[in-house]
Amino acid sequence: MFRHRTVFVIGAGCSKNYKFDVGSELLSNIVKKTAREDEVIASALVRLPGGNIDVKRRLTTFSAGLQSHETIDQYLDFIQNDQLSVALGKIAIARCILEQEHASGLTDEKLRTGVGSFAHTWVSRLISRILRDLGRGNIAEMFSNLTFICFNYDRIIEQIAYHQIRNATNDEGETRAALSQLRVLHPYGSLGNIPWQGGSNVVEFGRGHDEYGAILMASKSIRTFTETVESKLGQEINVAINNAEQVCFNGFGYIRQNMTLLRRDNEPPPRLTLMNQYLMPNPERVLAVRAVKAALVRNTSLLGSMIETDLDASEFMNHWLGTIFADP
Repeated sequence: MFRHRTVFVIGAGCSKNYKFDVGSELLSNIVKKTAREDEVIASALVRLPGGNIDVKRRLTTFSAGLQSHETIDQYLDFIQNDQLSVALGKIAIARCILEQEHASGLTDEKLRTGVGSFAHTWVSRLISRILRDLGRGNIAEMFSNLTFICFNYDRIIEQIAYHQIRNATNDEGETRAALSQLRVLHPYGSLGNIPWQGGSNVVEFGRGHDEYGAILMASKSIRTFTETVESKLGQEINVAINNAEQVCFNGFGYIRQNMTLLRRDNEPPPRLTLMNQYLMPNPERVLAVRAVKAALVRNTSLLGSMIETDLDASEFMNHWLGTIFADP
């Protein structure tokens, strides 16, 4: 359990550890699928109102327009008034990410026998440390003081957390008690809930990647930037950032659109801000620090402790966990 209210801001670099696309790769993947009139994407699209009209033109137009932006999130915000094209973008995202979940080795069948080769990746490393420090008697409190703000569409955190805790306890009740406190806020939505989360929008992890019905269901849980800002989720993100005593950025790109969602309204700033800037060139690092200060620091005379690092997502977790868990 964390002693300080801690927020992990998670970006695509963290999913890269599990062989998922980063933003530019996802964009390229969607460009190719829509340009080639992917059969599953087209089959999902034609089942939407108006989606069966001039399908080829809509797919190729979407593919061409997407190439003028850096990320799919930015493009969907740019075309937000064209609801059918936005729906197409969400379908394409669901298609690509569900494919990657399927190929990731993180499916229920693989993880039921243990986390295996994923034991030293960032999610597993974090959960192992919490379990070590907490003890089984207090497992229901293991996610207290912890919030993830995850800018990825995948459900890696939720999937590994369930299986790692379930394998550790061999008890479904204890596992559900622990997971009831797990807070993963997805600013741009996700592919829906996985079975342990329940609800009406359940999409099994990595299943249905080649079925238009599953793709349509998954696409309904994806959001645009504007949809998030105007939603209850946007308010929850704001509360988490305002209350945070520690903010840890990992695998994150620090782009302006994302940083807008992370603005802190109150003083003082977090006691500790960790900024992982893996493989970022120096000019971008300067801009990233400036963006984080603008978002989190209202009074420049009260900066708190800001630490810049340059580590792979899992190396970051291995190196800094002791600091994050430490007493003042």
